[in-house]
Amino acid sequence: MRSERSIQKSEETLKFIKDYIHEHNLPPSVREIQEGLGISSTSIIHRRLHHLEEDGKIRMTNGKNRSITIIEKQSSEIPLIRPEDCKTITKEKILTYLPYSSPRDYPGSLFAVTAVNPIPEAGILLDDILVISASAVPQEQELNLYLTPEHEISVTPSETGMLLGTLLSLIRHFKSTELKGDSHD
Repeated sequence: MRSERSIQKSEETLKFIKDYIHEHNLPPSVREIQEGLGISSTSIIHRRLHHLEEDGKIRMTNGKNRSITIIEKQSSEIPLIRPEDCKTITKEKILTYLPYSSPRDYPGSLFAVTAVNPIPEAGILLDDILVISASAVPQEQELNLYLTPEHEISVTPSETGMLLGTLLSLIRHFKSTELKGDSHD
């Protein structure tokens, strides 16, 4: 059984990891955790990460750098923001929170934006709410979304655009006028 101090230190490490992911949109390396917490040895960080993994609070992939995944409760709330506010998400920029339940864990922080433009090649319509896992690098075999300089969302990378992350799901609300068809009375 671990001491109360050991548990507190592990929680301090978990808070640092969450804050780092929120700020940088990717998990920290062991060295970044070490430097961020002012710890003299990476072995101490490895031990804390091992404890967090044993406690079911994180998951790591052996042999891969930046492979820490925070294991959140399956149901949580994610911030809804404007696409142009994706670079830095602050409390002031959050429009509201949306309940979101995910069947799996994702390495980046989750957020949602409203599609300000349709993206037909991805089946995205105007005003769809896009749930995104923030990422600093494109993910293979995933639908990566980019923010254009005009603050539109695209599935095509560009030199001047910014990667938002991976599309996890979308929420679509139908208006009654969209559902009306020809009457067959």
